[in-house]
Amino acid sequence: AMLFALFLIGYCLYTPRFQSLYLVTLVCCLAYLCTFAYRYWTFDHIEMIPVLLDLLGIFLCGWFITTLGLLMQRMELLAAGHARELASSEETLRTIFDNTAEPVIVCDENEMIVDLNHRACEFLHADRDAMLGKRFRHLLFDDGTLPGKMAALRTEGEFRGEVVVVLNNGEERDADLLARSFIRSRRRYFVLIVHDITAHKNLQEASRLANLRLAEANAAIQRVADMRAAFVTRTSRHLRSPLAALIGLGDRLLTDLL
Repeated sequence: AMLFALFLIGYCLYTPRFQSLYLVTLVCCLAYLCTFAYRYWTFDHIEMIPVLLDLLGIFLCGWFITTLGLLMQRMELLAAGHARELASSEETLRTIFDNTAEPVIVCDENEMIVDLNHRACEFLHADRDAMLGKRFRHLLFDDGTLPGKMAALRTEGEFRGEVVVVLNNGEERDADLLARSFIRSRRRYFVLIVHDITAHKNLQEASRLANLRLAEANAAIQRVADMRAAFVTRTSRHLRSPLAALIGLGDRLLTDLL
């Protein structure tokens, strides 16, 4: 009986076909009955109760192994389904992450870059493998306020403001940085969304210069107008008395002539 039970366990381990294990259990029970029948015909004094208990033990062993194996197989299929769903969701998230319109960079708590999307690689003019493991702080121009910004990000878990990003080719770009922290696997990470505002800043600077030139032109026009008014006033003041005298003299001459 013990050998039959070990045979069932070995069959379950080496051939995990749990649907056919019921049939194998019945075969083992029939084989044990055949052994008992042989011993019964060979020996006259054999107790039936131990034999029936052994037979019941073989059957219960096969039933228990089959039930447990089917349960484990169902759990494995369920786990495999969850793994496929998780892989599909991760692939979907990765696709969304890579096709985001804005550059997105993920850093760990030590400010080391652990991931970035395709748009970030294009923005930084660098390959993804070259950027992984690089410290994000080295990509920002330090005007003296950078340590305070990073300290605020660590303390508050969120930061938004304008920074100057130094690209891989040495070019500097103005950007609006939005950074937030999140916890994954008991570790802290930071997701950084970089919005390039260089064109907007250039437009603002051009607009400021144009307004400054317009103000200078208006000031020059106002100065010319003031000079013209002063010239007219001065000229009229200097010409009014002689003209009045000439007019008076002409009137007296005309009067005397008449």
